Amino acid sequence: MSVTTMNSPFLSHMPAKRTRRFSPLTLLAVTLTLVGMLIATLDIRWSLQLVSLGCVYSGALLASMGLAVHLLRGSLAWAADGGMLLGLAALIFSSPFLPASVQDYLEYLMP
Repeated sequence: MSVTTMNSPFLSHMPAKRTRRFSPLTLLAVTLTLVGMLIATLDIRWSLQLVSLGCVYSGALLASMGLAVHLLRGSLAWAADGGMLLGLAALIFSSPFLPASVQDYLEYLMP
């Protein structure tokens, strides 16, 4: 009885699954949300408040889509998306403790 082993150099070089921690979707979501918050703090005109709300809502939507995609792919970028969504939720729920101008803006964020 003989045993045959296969010692091939090709078996040790299997392609590894590499995932990035930050995806372009996550970076776009964070950028949109931060730009929306920056426009809100400048408080220039009421028309820019609409742009600000649009930026924050689109950033939150992209973060939630990114969270679902990254969880399905098994990427580590889900932590960044989930952290951003948790930060937005904490900001909205802590609105009674914030100044009145911030409370007014956060009331517009509530659906």
